Amino acid sequence: MPFELLSQEDLCRISGKSRHSAQKAWFRLHFGIEPVCRSDGSIVLTRDSFEALLAKRLNVLPATKQGESAKERPKLIPLNISKRRT
Repeated sequence: MPFELLSQEDLCRISGKSRHSAQKAWFRLHFGIEPVCRSDGSIVLTRDSFEALLAKRLNVLPATKQGESAKERPKLIPLNISKRRT
């Protein structure tokens, strides 16, 4: 299933910020997330992920099917990946 990454222009339009660090701060402030970044500091985010974040923030998530309860997702565990590889 193909996915579309947000371009730098998309991120500038969304956040109103042109610097990568300012865009990261904007995502932290408005969505409470630490976005995944490339080695140059630019944000890596799919359009679908952004739309899901926005829907959650606006409280317009699609309703669950009748009789189906929302399943709690497991907690994520951070990986301790060292920056230096041997």
